[in-house]
Amino acid sequence: MRNPEFWHFPANKTDFTKTALLPLGSLYGQIVNLRLKLSHAEHVGKPVICVGNFTLGGSGKTPVTLKLAELLQSKGEQAAILSRGYSGDNKQALKVDPKTHHAKLTGDEPLMMAHQFPVYIAPNRRAAAKLALSDRQVQPSVLIMDDGMQSPNLQKSLTFAVIDRQAGFGNGAVFPAGPLREPIDNALSRIDALIISGPFHEPHRDDVSAVISKAKKLNIPVFEMELTATNAVAEKVVAFCGIGRPTKFYNQLEQLGYDIQFSKDFDDHYYYSEQDASDLLSLAQKYNAYLITTRKDAVRLKGFDKSSKRFKLAQTCKILDVVAMFGEEKKVEQFVIKRLAEAKEPKL
Repeated sequence: MRNPEFWHFPANKTDFTKTALLPLGSLYGQIVNLRLKLSHAEHVGKPVICVGNFTLGGSGKTPVTLKLAELLQSKGEQAAILSRGYSGDNKQALKVDPKTHHAKLTGDEPLMMAHQFPVYIAPNRRAAAKLALSDRQVQPSVLIMDDGMQSPNLQKSLTFAVIDRQAGFGNGAVFPAGPLREPIDNALSRIDALIISGPFHEPHRDDVSAVISKAKKLNIPVFEMELTATNAVAEKVVAFCGIGRPTKFYNQLEQLGYDIQFSKDFDDHYYYSEQDASDLLSLAQKYNAYLITTRKDAVRLKGFDKSSKRFKLAQTCKILDVVAMFGEEKKVEQFVIKRLAEAKEPKL
């Protein structure tokens, strides 16, 4: 499902739909706040790092989650990743197996991450955490939640909020009037650090700058991160994707020197049909260009019969791989290790 267009209007623009939905947004924000206050957050015996955000949609949480897992692994920790398994059909606690599971069961992001680190999914993250900690083969020393800043089930040792410097907070309203999951001030009261994602050379939107100023007044550290391609080869392409912000993908391709002949975007977490695959293959032939997509889209094209168009699409299309790179990686590393050590200290 795509975000409504009015969510992306400037905060000061008068919009009838936003105005009509503001009371519901206020109620939604109050419900989130009450749920967080009244629920019991369980301490599971290991540090829990949460990577969340203020808005619905993509901000770069998953690449940050993988980067933190990599950082922790380099320091001798065994990280396990927890996810709700959004867009998947799974209804129970499950360890994701990238060799046998399909994205329709696990969700695309958990399946993508499971190629690099142990990933556990469940509608309730407490159940996912318990399954991870019972896994004798992995024996995790730290759990990382991909999303879950508004989830009350687990006691968090460290919470990062990721903000997209280009998208910001849209029209500044709470769902369904806008993209915010809760009022910004409420969220700021529960986080330990901000991560601003996006190209370092791009300026911050005014609403992002305002939140950075608030964070600094509250002594909340602010780190910068951008997505760096690891396998870019500039060439003529037909680009397609089903992600939260397709223009982010297309812009990155152009900055890397790709010659985009045609682009086609689908809803976030979209599962491609045989007709979609056939159409995309025809477009590549029409423009005499390679097909290219994201790694997140690529995992949704796995597991089909060899006679299918989707199998052919998966075999022929190129994938742009990206990793999160911090502007001051050493400072992030020191911050995380310090907070992890504090979380491991015996409580009196």
